[in-house]
Amino acid sequence: ADMWIPLVAQDGFLWPTFIALLGAITFQILEHFLPSQEDSVLLPTYTNAKRHDRKYNAERTRNFRLALVMMLTLTAHNFPEGLAVSVSNMKNESHGLVVTVAIAVHNIPEGLAI
Repeated sequence: ADMWIPLVAQDGFLWPTFIALLGAITFQILEHFLPSQEDSVLLPTYTNAKRHDRKYNAERTRNFRLALVMMLTLTAHNFPEGLAVSVSNMKNESHGLVVTVAIAVHNIPEGLAI
């Protein structure tokens, strides 16, 4: 809501609402296709000495799901950046260098946050 209200004031109701709904639908689709703890067909089963420890297995499953979500989101985030570097480099090598440095600087705090 913090970002939606100023966008509605700036661009009208339809476009920000469409983008917000598209984001919500995207998250619902991801939630549907990502394995949950209860339905762990795709998640690994751990057969070490602690295999009967439900808390241990639940934590491992949760960590695996988190890793899968992080992989998907970072891939989705970095794909347009790589595309921007590629397109700008095809236009002019100096533009490509500028965009590459800008994205590298942008990724420093992002990498520190992760």
